[in-house]
Order: sequence, then C-alpha cells, then structure tokens
Amino acid sequence: MKGIKIFIAIVLFVLPIVGRGMWFYRGLPQPRDVDVPDYGALTVPKPPISNAEAEESASLPGRVVLVDYYHGNQFVISEIEALTAALSERGVRTEVDTGYLSLNTYLKYVSAYVIISPTVMFTIDEVKSVQRFVERGGRLLILTDPTRNMFYYDYYTYATFIFSDVNSANNLLSPFDIVISDDHLYNLVNNEGNYRNVLFEEFNDLELTQGLEQIAFYATHSVHTDSGTDLFISDENTFSSQTDANGGFSAAALSADGNVLAVGDFTFFMPPYNQVADNALFIDHIVDFLLEGTRVFDLTNFPYLFNAGIASLLPTEEVILNSDIFGPLASLQSTLRNVNVDLTIVEEDPGEGDLIVLGLFSPTEDLTPYLEPFGLELKQEEDDESKDTILVPGFGELKRSGLGILLFRQEGGRNILISLADTADDLPMLISVLSYGDISSCLVRENIAVCGVGFADKYYQEPWIEGIPEEPVEEEPPIEEMATPIPVVP
Repeated sequence: MKGIKIFIAIVLFVLPIVGRGMWFYRGLPQPRDVDVPDYGALTVPKPPISNAEAEESASLPGRVVLVDYYHGNQFVISEIEALTAALSERGVRTEVDTGYLSLNTYLKYVSAYVIISPTVMFTIDEVKSVQRFVERGGRLLILTDPTRNMFYYDYYTYATFIFSDVNSANNLLSPFDIVISDDHLYNLVNNEGNYRNVLFEEFNDLELTQGLEQIAFYATHSVHTDSGTDLFISDENTFSSQTDANGGFSAAALSADGNVLAVGDFTFFMPPYNQVADNALFIDHIVDFLLEGTRVFDLTNFPYLFNAGIASLLPTEEVILNSDIFGPLASLQSTLRNVNVDLTIVEEDPGEGDLIVLGLFSPTEDLTPYLEPFGLELKQEEDDESKDTILVPGFGELKRSGLGILLFRQEGGRNILISLADTADDLPMLISVLSYGDISSCLVRENIAVCGVGFADKYYQEPWIEGIPEEPVEEEPPIEEMATPIPVVP
C-alpha cells in the first residue's frame, strides 16, 4: 500500500512535466539558411575633414593672453590645448587667472582675455575693468557650452539648482550688445552623427570666416546681436531647444567694434573635434582675432607701460643724480625688473627703445622737445615764487610748489614717460611714487597724472617760523628748604 502511494506521487509529479514538453515540442530543429549582413563591406561614416590650410602667421613675442580660471569655469586647461599650442607657436605667453592678482592688474598688460564657461558672477568692478580693457583695444573671447553647468544641492529643502554659464557670460556681454540664450541647437536631418552636433554652412564675410565652408559644433547655445555681426547662420532644419523655432540661428557673434567675440560652444577646441570640417581653420582665425588687437596704453597701465627689455633713464640738464635720488631710483629699478624691464642710465637719448625722462618745471633745451606735444604752460611771478603756476591741459592752472607731473606718450614704437617736479628736492619723492608700482595716489587723466609730492606752501621755511611770537615761560617757584627738627631728650 505504501509503495502504491509513492508510485502515484511520482506519476503526479512527472505527468505535468511530460505534458508541457509534448505541448511545446515542435520536433527536432532543422537547419536553414540565415541572411547574415556583409560585415566586411560595412563602412563607418566619418565626419568631414577639411583640407584647408591656415596661412603662416608672424611671431608676436611679448604678447600675453589671459585665460580665466577664477569664476567657477567648467573646463580644464588640457581641453583647450589646440588654442594654447597655437598661441605658443607664435611666441605668445598664456597666463591663467587663478586669483593671485586682481583682474584689473592682469588687464593692465595682457593683449586678450579668454573666458570659458564661467558659472560665478563677475563683480561690478570686474565688469568695469573688462569694459575699459575692451574700449582701449583689448580683445575679449567668451566661450560657453550647454553641457557645462554648475549643480548645487540644498540639504535643507532637498532642492537641486542648476546654474548655467550663460548667466555669468551675459553679465559681461551686455555692454557690447551680445546675448547668449540658455538653450541648445539641434538638427535631426543634417548633423555630424548626432542631432546635437550641428553643422553650419552659411557664413558672413568676415576675417574670422575667411576660407570656411563648414563648421561642426558639438553642443552649442544660440548667440544674438543687433549692432554686431553674426559669424554664421544655421539652416532651416536647425531648432532651438528653448522655443522649438527653426532656422536663422547663429552660434557666434562679433561686437560692433570688432573687439568682442562670443561663441556658444568650445568643444570644437578638443581633439578629435578640432580636426572636423573647417574647425582647425576656424581656431586659427580665433587666434588671429586674439592677437590682432591694438591696445592703447595710458598711465593707468603703469608699471606695464614698457616693452620687455631695457628702458633708458635720461636726466636732463638741471637734474643732478645725488644720494637723495639714488635710493628711489633703486626701488624703481626693482619694480620694473618685476615686469621684465631693466633700467639703465644714459647721458643722451638713444633714439630707440623705451625712455624715462627726469626734469624740472624750468624746461631746458634738452627737455623742451619732450614737453611740446602736451601743451604745458609755465607762469612765473617775479616778486613771489610761491605764486608760480603751471597750466596743465585737462587740469587747468595749478600751483607749482609741491607738485609732480607724469606725462606719457607712444611714438614710433617707443614708450616715453616724463617725470617733472617743481624742485630738485621734490623729484626723489616723485620717483618714490613710481617705485610703488601704483600711481593711484595721483590724479590721472589718460596720459597726464598730477601728484602731490612736496609742501605746497613751504610750511617749514625758517623765516615763517621766526615770525611766530614766543610764548612766555612761567618760572616755577623755588622750593623752600625745611629745617630738620631736633629731637628733645627729656
């Protein structure tokens, strides 16, 4: 009986398995021919490669290009190697702003300022410094990327905030009538392997677009300008993610003065994207743009007024180099060496190279040629020297005593700085002001600066002191001697 129960249990366990197998059984597999793709004949689509070659450009040693890395920039330096290598080939030095110096100090001597995907807002002072830099011929390049954002997480509300690079970029671009939209362009029909890789084939006639037939951007914002010029325009199949409108978008714009370039992408600087289409040629044009600006220097750029090398120091006839003046000159020499300029004393103008002229307000024959372009007028009073004045354009008529004046001009590739004081005693003080490397203590108007370096009314002259009546001195009463008491012995 027990054996029958076991047998029935086995049958009930096996029967469903056998039944299911018979239900799904289709017989033994029969071999059949399967169409296999011809993998050997397949070709991977390759991006278009341009055969255009960039023209050989002249070397420009001494130029400096500043790359911003102090405003939450969402990139690493190695990603723009195509740009830094092209600058290095032309003898240009690239410096990275990490906040060691103030932005205003950097912009005193650099030729161009490159900002890539910033996410930290620029301060009001920094915006004004950049605006003055551009107004004086400096070049500004701003590159953004819709894939580079800053993410912040609020641990109290559990909210996530995304800060796009266009916010900080537009803060700088607004004075130049350029706006970058917080979107990305895409094309589902004509692209470089991906809908986000947009191709541009319509170009405006500019130096930045010479020889270009096709540009590939691998994630780009759209860029807008009214007074400036768009570099290239998208086709009708290119859309904006912000509005889903199509056609007529630009991804790069040049300001009306030609000194500011804004681009919605910087991926095209990275290999292998820098070799796709005409991207390499476009990068060369961008390098030309950064280096072709002509900076206008004035006294606000001190001590970065001189070319790297040697600056000659020329004392005029009435200036005597004595122990009082050598100390300030040594400090000035040290300051100039910090900016790669050596100071050498000469007896005559060498006629070339940068020059610093020392003189007094009574111009001699050797000083007069340097002063003529500035239109200074000296007015002397025969009876009272303290009333002598000097007429300075832009400042009016000033009292000469205790005054120092700095004059700067560029002539034939030379930078000439003229330092004038009222007396030989005031000249060392004026040189000391220069030795600080900062003339913010002077009133500056472009190429003329007025500094207070002495005592305007000669307060410490002896005749003025002798005229003061002496105050009577009260004598203290004599101390009376007290007799020493004699003790009485009982």
